[in-house]
Formats: sequence, structure tokens, C-alpha cells
Amino acid sequence: FSAPDGSPAEASVTATGVASAFGSIVVVGMAVNANADGGSIAMAWQSTDGLTWLEAPVEGAEDGQVFSVAATSSGFLATGPSGETSCLGGVWSSLDGASWACEASDPGFAGFAPYAAAGSPSVDVVVGLTEAGWDPSSGIGAPGAIWRRPLS
Repeated sequence: FSAPDGSPAEASVTATGVASAFGSIVVVGMAVNANADGGSIAMAWQSTDGLTWLEAPVEGAEDGQVFSVAATSSGFLATGPSGETSCLGGVWSSLDGASWACEASDPGFAGFAPYAAAGSPSVDVVVGLTEAGWDPSSGIGAPGAIWRRPLS
């Protein structure tokens, strides 16, 4: 696993999550110090045998952080608190781990910091914290939040 082409020499890669389903093994993580402003880039890799790994394209990867991945009945969900220029809500999905789409780019997801995902045959769920109700002067707030996607 290596940082994207063109990354500064000080860039490093951290693998933060692994899951397996549907004949695929996926690893998610991020390249740290990988862009001009020292930010991170969300990354994912996919394998069918655990020996050969292919880097998977990640929509909204720039300034993204990915800390975990879960296999669900609809594929995979990866999560991590991400910035305004990334996948704003930090929720990515993939059918097979070979490519990843941002599922939470609506402005309403600003301040959502997702940490874990799970799914059933009828719904995918991501839990995390939100800045809604956060009072920076007192440090009180950061209530829990849930993202959900009903499945047909």
C-alpha cells in the first residue's frame, strides 16, 4: 500500500480497516501528509486472494479520512470524519470494493463524524457524532447521530 502518485516524500499510508464479503477483501485507510497542505487522502484497496491488491478509486478522497469498513448485505461501507472538500459526511459505499462512491455529500452532513457502520437485509446504518448543538465555549455538545439507507 503506497501513497498516491505525486504525493510529497513525507507522505505515509495508514491502513485502518479491513472487511471481507462477496469474494472480495477490502482494506481502507488514508495517505497522511499526502497533499500540498499536509492533508490526508482517503484510500481503499481490493483483493480476491489476499496476495494481489489493487488500489480502488475513491470519490471525494482529497482531505478525507477513513477509519473503518464494514461488510453489509449491500456491499461495503467505509467511514471516517472528512473535510468540506472531501466526502462531507465521511460515508463511502462500494458493491465489491473495486470503486467507492461518496454517500454523504449533502451540506446537511457538515460536522458529521462517522465512526462505525453495519447493515441488515433491509437497512444500512452508520453511527457517529455531530457538531449540531456543539458549544465551543463550554465544550458541551457533540451529540450522537445516525445515517441510514433503506434497502429495497
